[in-house]
Amino acid sequence: MKPDKLHADIATIIDAPAPGAARCQLVLYAEYRLDLARQLADETGLAFRDFRREVLSGQGKRAHEQPLTLLDQDLSAQGRLTGTVIANVEALLATRPVDERRHWFADVLDRRFDYPLLLPLTLFADEAPTDHPGVIDLRERALPPQSLISRLALSGAARG
Repeated sequence: MKPDKLHADIATIIDAPAPGAARCQLVLYAEYRLDLARQLADETGLAFRDFRREVLSGQGKRAHEQPLTLLDQDLSAQGRLTGTVIANVEALLATRPVDERRHWFADVLDRRFDYPLLLPLTLFADEAPTDHPGVIDLRERALPPQSLISRLALSGAARG
């Protein structure tokens, strides 16, 4: 798939020179669009993972009680396997106070992985350290139209 103007420069940013030198990067969007996270994965050749659906939902009614180490462990495991766009990390981050989230953002941006990890953010984009080179701020860029199927899937997920 040919990259559009929204994600065109990200593939060159995420190239890691050697194993262990890859970064976790935060990709900031102006609005929540899971379709854009999937598109980002497609355009960069990275795998796609929905943290909320694939990890957090398995915790059931205790999901909100899970420590951030659950997210850290998932990032570490994924960063050893393959480059990945990991969506919906904000589901767990939402259970923490702002200071803890800001600390977590700073910490995750300084970690190194075998493969690049991209974390799309919307809800807490204003809390990300935008002056850090690991933050890719796309909030001012025009978003492509969302397909009807994508909107219907999102509205169904919100109800379900």
